Amino acid sequence: TTPPLPVSRCLSFYYFAMYQQKKKISNTGKLHWLRGPCTNYMFRYLKRRGSFDTPESLVGGARAGGVYSFIGLVERYDESMVMLSFLLRIPLVDVLYLKAKDSTTRMVAHPPLAAEDFAVRSYATSAAFNRSNALDYTLYAAASAEFDRRWRLNKEELDACLKAFQEMVASTKIKCSPDKFSGNGGLYSKKAYWRDNGYGYQCL
Repeated sequence: TTPPLPVSRCLSFYYFAMYQQKKKISNTGKLHWLRGPCTNYMFRYLKRRGSFDTPESLVGGARAGGVYSFIGLVERYDESMVMLSFLLRIPLVDVLYLKAKDSTTRMVAHPPLAAEDFAVRSYATSAAFNRSNALDYTLYAAASAEFDRRWRLNKEELDACLKAFQEMVASTKIKCSPDKFSGNGGLYSKKAYWRDNGYGYQCL
């Protein structure tokens, strides 16, 4: 899995919920969401039911006593795909991707945190929000630290793979343009692995 930063996950889910419920998006609604329902979402999602899992115990794989063998990071997606390829010993082409879920163009476009209203930005970076999502922030930090540790162990090989992978991604963006797989009547409309996952896999 590849968890995002807690605040990114919270705001993304808020926009999606408003889209599904056909409700108006507002700064008041965002603040209500950040102050209430959005609390340690990723930790609760990954934690095994009835277990005594901690954020740290979820990370590191079985050899290190962790629950998950690999946890990537949304903010380091290309590196995460390269690491996944390395760990599974599969070709880079098998983890190649297309951005079919671009939040700035699809469904309800929503801006990055830096472009949100001052009140939203202030609370999203406040100590209160950090406290209410402390488990998620601890999970993200632990996953990031473990990711860095693994990268350092094979830095030369992974750096070379990352460079090659990013060149592949750039080439794919040109050859497999969004209008061919976006579901808006393009060449790959409604052709995906499952629901809205895997658009454009024919092109890849």
